[in-house]
Amino acid sequence: MTEEKLETRRVFVSYSWTSPEYREWIRELVDRLRGDGVDVIFDMYKLKEGQDKYAFMETLVTDREVSKVLVISNRRYAEKADAREGGVGTESIIISHEVYDKVDQRKFIPIVTEFKEDGEPYLPTFMGSRIFIDFSSEEKLAENYEALLRNIFDKPLYQEPALGKPPSFLQENERISTRTGSKLKMLRDAVLKGKPTTVGLVTDYLSSFEIAIADFRFTTDEYQVPFGEKVLSSIHRFLPYRDEFIDFILFVSVYVEDRRIYEKVFTFFEGLLEFRNPPKGTSGFDSLADNFRFILREMFLYLIAALIKNQRFEIVNLFLSREYFDGGTSAENQGYVTFIEFCYNPHSLDGDSAGTKSTSLLRERASNRDITFQELMEADFLLYIRSLVNGSSYFYWFPSTVLANRYGSAFKIFARAESHRQFENLKTVLGVANKDELVQLVVNHNNASGFGVGYAFRSDNVKRMINFDNLDTRP
Repeated sequence: MTEEKLETRRVFVSYSWTSPEYREWIRELVDRLRGDGVDVIFDMYKLKEGQDKYAFMETLVTDREVSKVLVISNRRYAEKADAREGGVGTESIIISHEVYDKVDQRKFIPIVTEFKEDGEPYLPTFMGSRIFIDFSSEEKLAENYEALLRNIFDKPLYQEPALGKPPSFLQENERISTRTGSKLKMLRDAVLKGKPTTVGLVTDYLSSFEIAIADFRFTTDEYQVPFGEKVLSSIHRFLPYRDEFIDFILFVSVYVEDRRIYEKVFTFFEGLLEFRNPPKGTSGFDSLADNFRFILREMFLYLIAALIKNQRFEIVNLFLSREYFDGGTSAENQGYVTFIEFCYNPHSLDGDSAGTKSTSLLRERASNRDITFQELMEADFLLYIRSLVNGSSYFYWFPSTVLANRYGSAFKIFARAESHRQFENLKTVLGVANKDELVQLVVNHNNASGFGVGYAFRSDNVKRMINFDNLDTRP
């Protein structure tokens, strides 16, 4: 790195000839400053016989080439300045005029070498309120000499950072209060205070959340063609609940180890499956559940993304390896299903299996500051791979968001899996024995199903996204 070349700074010293010893101390300070590249104008070196010392002082204090004036003040200097006595008095008149009349007062640096009995510094009255540098002892000189140099060269220790843009969330509308917010607060307090009521509070919170979700159900009276605008409006109104759920799962995955809590979350998602179907007795009105088909997929994606972010790999496996009991709309269609049942698109919005509008909507709504759209894509891609492990080549999680990554590099969890330890975590999430099994699943699926929807899912591109060549290659 090239070092910055600093220009020499010209400095004038204003002080009182208190004693030969004090004057010698000033001279030693001047010599040290000159050794550090400061062109100090010092009367012992510059003022010769026959020169007018008052004119010398006045010229230098006001000289534009003099960038700083060091006002080295002790008891005698302060007394002379206030009494307008001698050379110090003359300098003080000039300096005080500059201090009071000039906008930029950084030219004058007060240096205190003596304090009063009450701890107050000896400073001229006109400088009494200014921040000073303490040189009252050899220890203070050693401690604060760097601060003086930085002041002279205008190189402060702490640089003010550049002004950034206001966070985007400040431009959003104020978050709408939810019916469940107070219960989440109670849960947070209980966890942080180590109370034994955590499991019960989680149960209460999730039960209340499910009741709140039910309020978003459509009735047949609300059905009208086109129905997409109503579905879109409902999805937007749900946003405060979605963000609250993200807060909940991120908090739990950071602070809670108790597996019973995650079992409660599993049961909660199991209960949500009923919302992906229209209410009982509404046969022929499948679109009445379209808002929930989007909402459930979005919530499940954020669930997995949050757990991965906080490295809860065993818990991710819990949600992806188990089957969920689906109550269905009748006794005939009850049974156990996999997590793939959360991957439904609302037909009234999309009208196609690719879910183009739903994918765009997921991206538009990726405004949560804790989980990015990139992390959401990673979760989507992981769910696709895991669905290949779990099921047949014809029934899988369709990772539509990953189409936005068509020229992208490996997702973070796969990039990290170059190390053996991180690859073990990846195996837990995907449920594979080794990387050969992983890539064979992907290749076989592409060849068998023709899953070539765009460039993103060509075998070579999938290999790049899973970082296949580098997996498990480091200790």
